Amino acid sequence: MYKKTDDISSPVIEQLLLERRMPLSEEKEQEVLFSLSRALVEEGRFLLLCTVKEEHAHDSEVSAEEITISPLLMAEDEKYLPVFTKEAFMQEMGMIKEKDQEIFVTDFLDLITFLDVNAHVAAAVLNPGRDDLILTKEFMVRLLQAFGTETQS
Repeated sequence: MYKKTDDISSPVIEQLLLERRMPLSEEKEQEVLFSLSRALVEEGRFLLLCTVKEEHAHDSEVSAEEITISPLLMAEDEKYLPVFTKEAFMQEMGMIKEKDQEIFVTDFLDLITFLDVNAHVAAAVLNPGRDDLILTKEFMVRLLQAFGTETQS
């Protein structure tokens, strides 16, 4: 993961997330979900607000294992890691960068590592309050297996 320095938005992912929220036929819904799954693997970059270990506080790149604190969401006795496709969505949720916090850009591998290290966190949730797309470790691994090898050229 690396500190956010520029816009990471993906027009393809944003459009597919928008389509996912619309009323769709079952066939169109399956098509959108398939395309979204592929796009998340190929282009997925997510914003994560967190604090990292003090010795890495000034590093521009860190491992997800170096996260010490990140805001978590609670739902039905489960903890979820909020991640976002845009900083504006993060701010809409009231997540404003405070002292000692940074906004990092992560991908599926970073999120999988975070969930491995933090077994008490059930999953990541993409754009909570807007898209509420639950990304469990198992789901992300399956997506990487399905689409990851195609993108590694």
